[in-house]
Amino acid sequence: MARIKTLTQVTDGGTAAPTGTNKRAASPARSKLDANTLELKVQRKGVKRPMMVRIKKTDQMVVLMVQCAEQLNLPLDKLKFSFDGEDVNKSDTPAYLELEGGECVDLFVSS
Repeated sequence: MARIKTLTQVTDGGTAAPTGTNKRAASPARSKLDANTLELKVQRKGVKRPMMVRIKKTDQMVVLMVQCAEQLNLPLDKLKFSFDGEDVNKSDTPAYLELEGGECVDLFVSS
């Protein structure tokens, strides 16, 4: 079984703290985002409350994926992500997917 990389290992250089672990930090009303950072909703079937994840526009989506895997304590290979009905690839970026912030990314967990 492959070991999940931490967010620090995935991003070379600075990291953004995963949101959702601190409810106050997750609220956009309480903390401002810089112009290069987006906050996205990650919604799982059967879970009413989405996870809020911050990612830079230029980061690869694997950053979001690793944050979700860490928050859910699940291996990354058990998670599948889609946006607008299309699979999200690890190498995609929010800019490539034309995300502007606030969009909902669907998360599917395989058993």
